[in-house]
Formats: sequence, structure tokens, C-alpha cells
Amino acid sequence: IAFLSLNERPDIKMYMSQNIKTWKNLQFNSFEYRFTHTTKESQIIAKIQELNETDDIHGIMIYVHLS
Repeated sequence: IAFLSLNERPDIKMYMSQNIKTWKNLQFNSFEYRFTHTTKESQIIAKIQELNETDDIHGIMIYVHLS
């Protein structure tokens, strides 16, 4: 599973780290990708497309703060 963080908020970082730890404890491969507020939309879309084509990735979770 791939985890993408689209912000730099500490609470989101902590929540994402806890989820990654849980997946690893369940012996699932997990990959972490962090983006900052300066990341271009095209870069994020390119990463999602890359992950969709990767055989080791069976799911993508995207963390974004909406308000």
C-alpha cells in the first residue's frame, strides 16, 4: 500500500506514520510519499499514475487536509 501526504501538518504526519506502522506490523509492504504545499498537481498525478502501474502497490491512501 502506498501512503501519500499532500500537506505538512504534524497531526496528519503522525496519523500517517501510525497507519504505516500498523500495515508493517501486519507484514504488508508499505511505501510513504510526502509532498509539500509547493508540489505541482502534475507531479502528484504523475506519482499516482506511477504507483497504479507498480505491481507491488495494491492500494493508495491519500492524506489531504480539506479545510
